[in-house]
Amino acid sequence: MVPLSRRWLRGDLSQPNAGRTTGVPDHVLAQLGEDAARAFAYLGITAQQSERALASVGEARVLQYAGVNAGYVWIEKQEDILHIHGVIVRPEHRNRGMGATLFAQLSDEFRNGISSMKLGVQSSNDAAQRFYRRQGFICEADLPEAGVVVMRKRMG
Repeated sequence: MVPLSRRWLRGDLSQPNAGRTTGVPDHVLAQLGEDAARAFAYLGITAQQSERALASVGEARVLQYAGVNAGYVWIEKQEDILHIHGVIVRPEHRNRGMGATLFAQLSDEFRNGISSMKLGVQSSNDAAQRFYRRQGFICEADLPEAGVVVMRKRMG
């Protein structure tokens, strides 16, 4: 496995919004790096939607490889399911085992608290679907009207 470290974004990302209306704190956005807007555009949400979501839903993590921000993952635990809202690995860091390492770390971290992991992937993204299948995910639903395939991995 690739030596991948992760760090939590600093801020109130894992807490309810608590009435905050200004979105994600500047120091948190700074940790996301220069490509935060591009990352959320890829996920199909606006900067304003991403600020609201990150401030109130789940937890965001920066994936670091050799001290460089190599990607991002946005997760949310709901009851006994870990929802993976988004995984983005920068192109120059793909095909190096980072995704497999990320999912191994998530499986290890949440192994005692969840029954499954669930995510959506673009229907047209065959490479991502193949990757998720290699990680143990199976297709649970095909939502052609949304252009998304919902995939689930049952845990131990």
